[in-house]
Amino acid sequence: MSASILVVGGAGFMGSRAVRSLLDDGHEVTVGDLRPSDVIGAGYVEVDATDADSIERAARDADVIMNFAGPYYVLGDTVARVAVKLGKPYIDICDDAEATEELLQLDSAAKESGARLIIGAGSSPGILNALSLRIVEGMDEVDELVTTWVVGEKGPSGPAPLRHFLFGISHDIPVWRDGGRAMVPAFSEESGEEFPFPEPVGTMVVRDVGHPEPVTLPQVIKARSVRNKGALLPRQSTEIYDLFRHLDLIGDRTVKVNGTDVVARDFIAEFLTQRHNERARDSSGDVMGLGVRVTGTVGGRQVERWLAGGGHMTMADATALPTAAAVPQLLEGAVPAGAHGPEALDVTAWFKELVRIKPDLYGTIRLWEDGNDPVTLTLGELADVEDITATLGAAA
Repeated sequence: MSASILVVGGAGFMGSRAVRSLLDDGHEVTVGDLRPSDVIGAGYVEVDATDADSIERAARDADVIMNFAGPYYVLGDTVARVAVKLGKPYIDICDDAEATEELLQLDSAAKESGARLIIGAGSSPGILNALSLRIVEGMDEVDELVTTWVVGEKGPSGPAPLRHFLFGISHDIPVWRDGGRAMVPAFSEESGEEFPFPEPVGTMVVRDVGHPEPVTLPQVIKARSVRNKGALLPRQSTEIYDLFRHLDLIGDRTVKVNGTDVVARDFIAEFLTQRHNERARDSSGDVMGLGVRVTGTVGGRQVERWLAGGGHMTMADATALPTAAAVPQLLEGAVPAGAHGPEALDVTAWFKELVRIKPDLYGTIRLWEDGNDPVTLTLGELADVEDITATLGAAA
């Protein structure tokens, strides 16, 4: 089904990848950004993601509004509010916990206007949430659910992802604890745990990071505890970011430099990104890992389940392509009116559409329970598994 799609922030690293994928599928794509897109075949209209009037003018004839303008803790919910006003389908890759909470507050207004909003439909959050839904299938009770991710980029990138990460480790963050929302210190050493990602990532120590998974997953999974933990490669980065935290270099503190106000976090993100891009190599060396660890009961028996996936992939592919793969469900009306996390998407349909777009994107995925041998699947094969509990039991 061909559609007219407005991609706000479509000239950036993530947005431009989604634009190319949507064009490949025959959609009419317009990039709404402060600078033109270099993607051949895409239209362009100047849009300021903080200016509702410019967004509304660009979005009036769109069938779907996509928002890749981040970081979301800075740019907020302006684009989503326009989608609600116009009653349009909307989807983004919001990866900030507090921004997600604000966006979900648009639920009543979206239901009234008929707008269908999907918040955080990238890789993490997004595919990681869907993997969590699959791994808890068949469990009577969920005690603890931990979502994990690791990112390692060797190719060029923009500063928004690093600004997001620095923000997510710079302050107390929301988690789900003892059946309710709680605030905990981000990136504490005490929160660290080893997670066995498959090669080429390998086992990594991950720590609490501010992210939307603990915000949206408890709305559909009755868990006592939900936390999100992450890390960046190379491994020694954790020590560097710890030092930045202790020196208060990743907060909102503003200092004057030659008469100009500079936010510490923005300077660090821009400096490190420019330094990285000066030395960037082919992005084929980029890697990502996604994982879930869950404890609970099955048939009254206490179990611990694991899901670990990963491989060579760019952050742009891993983040933008799931968003493009969710478009058919928005166009078909499969998502009800309101503001939802990615859990509102049909997991099987989403996985199969993503596999159609890029079959090998997430490499191999391993599932195991307790100390049993893992079951190894592709994302497409996981989509076809009818009974997770039976599949895990067969490997016991």
